[in-house]
Amino acid sequence: MILSYAPLALYADSLRVNSALVAIVGSRLAIPSPITGCIKDLSRIWNLSSLEILSNYSTSRGASVSSVRHGNTFPLMNEAFLEGSSLIGRGDLDPNDSELEFSPQRARVHITYIMPTTAMPNLSSPSLWSWIITVVEILTLVTICSGLVLNGITIGAVPMCCLIINTILLFALQHTTRLIFANKTALEKDISLTVAGGAALDAHIITKTWSSPDIDVIIGYSSQLHSLTNIPIRISNWKIVRYISRLIILVLIIQATTLASLFNGNSNDVWGSAVWMICYLLMLVPPALVSRLNPDMLLDAQPSVARRLPPIGFSRRKAALVFIGTLPGIERRFEVGRWDYMDSFMPNNKRRDSWLQEITTALAKMDSGNNDFGKAVSNECRGILEQVKSARENMDYKLATEVFKQKVGIYRVKLDA
Repeated sequence: MILSYAPLALYADSLRVNSALVAIVGSRLAIPSPITGCIKDLSRIWNLSSLEILSNYSTSRGASVSSVRHGNTFPLMNEAFLEGSSLIGRGDLDPNDSELEFSPQRARVHITYIMPTTAMPNLSSPSLWSWIITVVEILTLVTICSGLVLNGITIGAVPMCCLIINTILLFALQHTTRLIFANKTALEKDISLTVAGGAALDAHIITKTWSSPDIDVIIGYSSQLHSLTNIPIRISNWKIVRYISRLIILVLIIQATTLASLFNGNSNDVWGSAVWMICYLLMLVPPALVSRLNPDMLLDAQPSVARRLPPIGFSRRKAALVFIGTLPGIERRFEVGRWDYMDSFMPNNKRRDSWLQEITTALAKMDSGNNDFGKAVSNECRGILEQVKSARENMDYKLATEVFKQKVGIYRVKLDA
């Protein structure tokens, strides 16, 4: 029967186990997601380490980070966590965009402000609803599985049993472990001091490659940013995570074997694979809805709220990099080495020093309200400055920046030139 081949497409979903583990370990609000896995993933997940689960779990090269405050670069830690919380990786350039043909240096900047907060939201009610939805899912799956068995579809009911067991295992894992972030004491001190009291702000530029057209930028207290991008996030009760992950792998092997045995079958058991696929697809909906309604659910253990801005487009990467250097509360830290964060994006040579000197002088005039650069600025720099000015006047950016300045206390301190 053709129905027996329906689950074949789901075997390509090789990262489902990783994303499910990240969500479950990271938040009490998450609803267990149905999982599948490729054979190539089994040995890797069986020997999974605490560093791998929240880091880059794909076969591609991991992302890199450039710190605007410190001017240094380092490999990105906790990449899977940051992508799961939509702090990075929110979009790519449209490959069908005709402007790419004429603007190979075009770039988009995805800005996220990490807003400090002293009053964390009450999660008891959402957590209760997530718990209720999960229990209802389990009971519904048990009922469907029982119906298959009563109708003589015994082998076809095995994948349903696997779906039930993995949901229960993920549910148990969610309530026995949690994330532990570094720099907790330093972050609490920064939130108390604010910028007016000496707390340091930073912006971390994150890219897959230094020539990538999409640039993610996270802005917040330096202590918090380093706990997200530079220091591994620890997981409590790691042995429990490892053992439950191995049990999940064993269940997935049984699930895959049973589904494979039903391919091209003619018995009534084939209906079991179709029922499994329908339940699998329907169970993807609640986790997606909860994640959309609670975008900061993976930041449960952090006293902060993320403000994700729509992408800001630039026709040239130089303009995007200069704009990043004008982000609030950071420019005053860099009278010397202000543009060091560009070193990985372009060579630090006399040519760069020349046009950056023009840019620095013109930006000082722009900040003082003088937008008339006259003939003192070259055509290249004029184009960059016009794009920077346009980006700074973006309404979403202006509103979010004003809120961020209020939250971190920038208005209570006089910034350096």
